Amino acid sequence: MLYNYTDSPAEVSLGVHPAKIAKVLMIIVGFLLAMNAAGVYMNLVLKVNSTTAKKLFAFFDLNTEANVPTYFSAFLLLFAALLLFVVGWQDRHRPAAAYRAKYWRFLGACFLLLSVDEAVEFHEWVGVMMKIVFAYNFPGIFYYAWIIPYALLLLGGFLFIKNFLFGLPAAVRNRFILAGILFVGGAMGLEMLEADHADATGSLTTPQTLYFAVLYSLEEVLEMSAVILFVHTLLRYLAAARDQLVLRIRSSR
Repeated sequence: MLYNYTDSPAEVSLGVHPAKIAKVLMIIVGFLLAMNAAGVYMNLVLKVNSTTAKKLFAFFDLNTEANVPTYFSAFLLLFAALLLFVVGWQDRHRPAAAYRAKYWRFLGACFLLLSVDEAVEFHEWVGVMMKIVFAYNFPGIFYYAWIIPYALLLLGGFLFIKNFLFGLPAAVRNRFILAGILFVGGAMGLEMLEADHADATGSLTTPQTLYFAVLYSLEEVLEMSAVILFVHTLLRYLAAARDQLVLRIRSSR
């Protein structure tokens, strides 16, 4: 993933392999999914009633706040945000691509906000406030009411970057579109199915059923996989479609 490129005392170069970084990140996703599945199996199938099992379930549950999967997801989004700002800086200094810089920065800001949202679960608060402000218990697929304002923001953001997106090189554009479909399909599509299930149980909190566990597990894996695909594409864009990206750190002298 990273290696020393030169032994010069005045310069250190690191080779960054986009494919290897994506592979490592996907291995982590696989590990988190396996631990989540083990917790679900012990909690919902075997119904193991022990403190250790419950702590394991809470520590790796893909639907629990402030645990390993939550912070890993927040890290992925933050990593994507930082890369977007770097790409924006790079394109700003390339005459043929300078017009793209503001769009990269816009996307960077969006991913930064998504990272914060993931870490602090701000969208859950928005959903609760929606029900309080409108004095209405949104039914069915809109039971998690945060989906409504976020869908409108998503539409507005897409309209803003539409021309920019379709003006990107075909390989980059197609990967971005695929990543977007996977992310939105998980974050909103599967979330709406979960909302419908939660509405049927009459509880805003997590209904602990195997069906619900499968839904939220698939949702989180789709989201994380989508961001990893996005990150991989950004790294390859930075590397101008070469096999590796080289970072050079030089001394101040």
